[in-house]
Amino acid sequence: MLFQLPSYLLFIGAFLLLLIITPCQHKKTLTLIASILFYSFWNYQDTVLLLLLIAYTLLASSIIIRRPSFLVLFVVISLLPLIYYKYRWFLLSMLGINDEEHVSHVLPLGISFITFTLISFMVDLKKKKQQSIDFLDISLYISFFPHLIAGPILRSHQLIPQLNNITFRFSNVLDNIPLFAVGIMKKVMFADPLGRYVDIIYSSPTTHSSGDILLAIVAFAIQIYCDFSAYSDMAIASAAMLGVNFPENFKSPYLSSSFTQVWQRWHMTLSFWIRDYIFLPLHQCFSKRLPYFAIIVSMLISGLWHGANWTFVIWGGIQGVIMAVERATGYSKFIIQNSLTKYIGILMTFSIWTLLAVLFRSPNIETAADIYQGLLSVTPLSYSEEQYRLILIIIAVLALHKFDQVITIKSVFSKLPRAVTIPICFTAIVCCSLLALSRPQSFYYFDF
Repeated sequence: MLFQLPSYLLFIGAFLLLLIITPCQHKKTLTLIASILFYSFWNYQDTVLLLLLIAYTLLASSIIIRRPSFLVLFVVISLLPLIYYKYRWFLLSMLGINDEEHVSHVLPLGISFITFTLISFMVDLKKKKQQSIDFLDISLYISFFPHLIAGPILRSHQLIPQLNNITFRFSNVLDNIPLFAVGIMKKVMFADPLGRYVDIIYSSPTTHSSGDILLAIVAFAIQIYCDFSAYSDMAIASAAMLGVNFPENFKSPYLSSSFTQVWQRWHMTLSFWIRDYIFLPLHQCFSKRLPYFAIIVSMLISGLWHGANWTFVIWGGIQGVIMAVERATGYSKFIIQNSLTKYIGILMTFSIWTLLAVLFRSPNIETAADIYQGLLSVTPLSYSEEQYRLILIIIAVLALHKFDQVITIKSVFSKLPRAVTIPICFTAIVCCSLLALSRPQSFYYFDF
């Protein structure tokens, strides 16, 4: 049930109507049932895994309250399903064992996000950030449908206290229709056309010119931003319609003047999760002997989290090295001293990020090498009409990038009359949804 398809619009519309007639004491139960149904829509067999993970979290949490020393054991056990489904073949290949089963195996949807969610709950429980456990609260914290598949990654203290606020308010729906409209337009009108072109180039890079490859490289950087930020916008809007506020997940990351700043603005809930649960513990242990060890290891883990492939490991490792160099040289502070150096930093950061994204997009190292080699074999630029339309999309996204933040979007629409904006935004949502129905494309981060 993709957010941009009519099936989701019908789902959330029906859910909102049920909220109206459901007594307050049963609204959380209704939301849990809806969340399980939402997840089962993808693959009902994976729903068993989701329910098992919820039950396991309840059991582990009850023990951690009494015996905090068991936390490490339960965190390791929490990682086992993720390792089995996502990293089994990668680990076996490192041992020289070929596991052909992974070729046809479909990764359980959202397994990485679900795993991080339940780990953070158990860690916060030990740190007393979460004071108690409750069946409905924990179950909803893990399965709440707006963030279940691809985030934002929420902490227990961010979501659980708000679960009692779940209700229907017409004003909440109207206030968040514009944000949902912006998200669905980014997905259907920007990310999907760019993605279709990128797929063509990456499927056979050796048959395309350097100009085609250059456009595909830049197009992918824009595609993945529009795609994931669109999902975040629609997730935030969906939750807010129910009375639940999610933290912002993107903050104009392509205006960053350093990689350190990029990761403070890109998929921020993941960045802050890695900072709090991986970087800070490592930094406390190794800061005196190996001051930059924590940065590099954290980014390696971030890369591996994105995919069980050496391309992701290299991608994360290079970013970790860059960020370590920035920390060692004071680059991040130097580059923002004046407007000129800041804009140079933005251009350099975006260029390097875009080039590194080749590793992120490539299915293997060989494809990445073909892309880089094709880029270096300079040929005259010659673009078709369709390619020029894609270039216009890229220019439009970058030109509006400064304003593409949840706070800014809501602020702008709040100053406009609802009588004008709501019909326009609702029409845009319906039109984009129908357009997406004719050529549905999943969200890119669903694979993680």
